Amino acid sequence: MYDDAYGDFVLPWEGRGILLLVCPEGDEWHAWEDWAGSIPVFYTADHEQIASTLEPVVVGVGNLTSAEFSKRGLEEPLTLGHFLCTDTLYEPVKVLPPDSHAVLSTTN
Repeated sequence: MYDDAYGDFVLPWEGRGILLLVCPEGDEWHAWEDWAGSIPVFYTADHEQIASTLEPVVVGVGNLTSAEFSKRGLEEPLTLGHFLCTDTLYEPVKVLPPDSHAVLSTTN
């Protein structure tokens, strides 16, 4: 994308980004989150190796049910108005923290 006002190349995503590296064997994924965590990455390695920027995708593909709700995940939004750290509504689903690197592996 070229910005005529400045004459420089401007990245269309305004410096936000996620890098996902899938090893050729498919048994290990590496995910890097940007410094601000501006694009949430939801992941689980408990059921299946799943990662997405949309929590319903991880929940749907992982076939998670209400039986896998996290008690802490239910309480945090009701008392604080948001989740803490890597918590989500579902116990096996986590959020990649800002400025971090995660390794998802089927061998662990």
